[in-house]
Amino acid sequence: MNSKDPQQTSSTFKKINKSYIERLGHYTGYLSRPLIDERFNKIIEAIESHKTTIDTTSIEDYLNSLDPTAPEFILRGPKLLGLLIEQNINVKGKDVNGKAIEIMASKIAKNDLGALDKYIKKAQQKDFINITTLLKKVINPALFESTSALTMIFYIAKNCEKDGNWDAFFNSIKNSSTIFKGHINTLYDGESLFELACRSGRRDIIYPFLYMGAKCDLKSPKSGKFPLHSIIGSTEYYWSDYTVVFIEEIFKRYPEALYNKDELGCRPLEYSSNTFKETECYAKLTKLQALTTEKDSQQSHRQGRY
Repeated sequence: MNSKDPQQTSSTFKKINKSYIERLGHYTGYLSRPLIDERFNKIIEAIESHKTTIDTTSIEDYLNSLDPTAPEFILRGPKLLGLLIEQNINVKGKDVNGKAIEIMASKIAKNDLGALDKYIKKAQQKDFINITTLLKKVINPALFESTSALTMIFYIAKNCEKDGNWDAFFNSIKNSSTIFKGHINTLYDGESLFELACRSGRRDIIYPFLYMGAKCDLKSPKSGKFPLHSIIGSTEYYWSDYTVVFIEEIFKRYPEALYNKDELGCRPLEYSSNTFKETECYAKLTKLQALTTEKDSQQSHRQGRY
């Protein structure tokens, strides 16, 4: 039986032990290293090569060990954050550099909170919704007091609507369909996600919601609108070959919505665009609404006679 050289074993143990202690220090924050040239260049090379480790240490632990108060970090840290965002890849809804970006953003925020505004815009330009949200969270944690998935989903959806970035909303649905499905008919602040989806007017957004079980009879407590109000209202600024198809589908799933007024006193057809008014679908729905209104009027008149 061959025995190992005790000196060699001792040397190996010291290396393992040192490595373990270093990693432990990275996790606990006891090691705060300045961002000297050598480390800076190693990090740059790792990010650009999409490596997950630097000198056997995970890139997250390596970044976590940097001293944010050191002059070298204050000067070079923002450049590393920008490169992490630039080189980020979204794989099946997960941002490869997400954790590293969060670490660097938190460290930079300790020196200059306003410095992150530039990188929020950079993330928005690349349609990295989760990264954009993460950076905003670092700047204003109060916006994220609730950590529920529903809060996060609505925050993303509202920002996409505000920016008119429906492509980003579609990508977030595609990448996180399991999360969305769990909250498809949940009301948040008086609205449902499907109401937001219908306001987009887009087939690639509306269809996944219908497929995942969105309810067309769900009334918004905030606006008094049904999905039919929202989808017809979207024709004012979005129109495609599928618009009428979805209006008919949503009407078929809950016809009663056609006769309901929202908080502004408007029925769905009152939000019709001129383009929609030229379709057979509009003519059919107008006729149905008129017939029902006439029946209601006659019934009311008869009741008034007794």
